[in-house]
Amino acid sequence: MGTKSVVVLNDTIPSVQIIGPSVRTMMKKDRLVLSSSAFVAGCDGSKNSANLKYTWSVSSEGTTILGLSSVSKDPSKLLLPAHALLVNRFYQISLSVNALGESLSSAASIQVFVQPGSIYAVISGGSARSTRVGDTMVVDAISVSYTHLRAHETGRNL
Repeated sequence: MGTKSVVVLNDTIPSVQIIGPSVRTMMKKDRLVLSSSAFVAGCDGSKNSANLKYTWSVSSEGTTILGLSSVSKDPSKLLLPAHALLVNRFYQISLSVNALGESLSSAASIQVFVQPGSIYAVISGGSARSTRVGDTMVVDAISVSYTHLRAHETGRNL
């Protein structure tokens, strides 16, 4: 028979997870909503989620993106508005949680790939045009959008 040791820590270390798959794909037009679960386990098996500090961070290609923060009022959730992330990039979303007054923390992370939406061309002058025989008509389709909006709506808040 072997002996076993149990080490009792003075610090409280929470358990944390970001709910859902660890790799996700989203469209630029969509907002990013992530939920987490974090708690401190008691010796009696209870789970306490009170007095936890949540710190979310977003990075891409090894660089933390400063100035990008959640608009959620619930610190256990990350909510980034539509169009906040660039297309064709992988982002690492990390969450660090520690109990207030404690120095040790736990972390979880996921990866998010942002894909472009469909391309919509906007024909200058509208979709119904007329001209006389022998006259020249210029059709300008220089304005395009990678959004879910219909072509005639692309002038609004992209």
